Amino acid sequence: GDAGAAGPRVLRRAARGLTFALRVTEPPEGVARRGHTLVLVHGLHDASTTFDLVAERLAGAGYHVIAPDLRGFGASDWCSA
Repeated sequence: GDAGAAGPRVLRRAARGLTFALRVTEPPEGVARRGHTLVLVHGLHDASTTFDLVAERLAGAGYHVIAPDLRGFGASDWCSA
C-alpha cells in the first residue's frame, strides 16, 4: 500500500431502524485533501471491502472515500430487529 496510509475506519450509522457499516478512508498525513468525497458502491453479493485497495490509492491521491455496506451485505443489517 501507500506509505503512511492508515487504512479504513469502519463507522456504523442507524437509519430507518437498520444499522449500516461505512468504510471511510482519509488521505494519509502529509497528503493535501482535494476537497472531494468519493462514494464507492458495491454490487449484489459483495461488500465494501471490495474497494479497500482502490480506496487506499484514491486516498493517497487526496480523496476522502466512503464505501458503504448495502442493506444485507457485509456488516450492515439485513432487516430491523
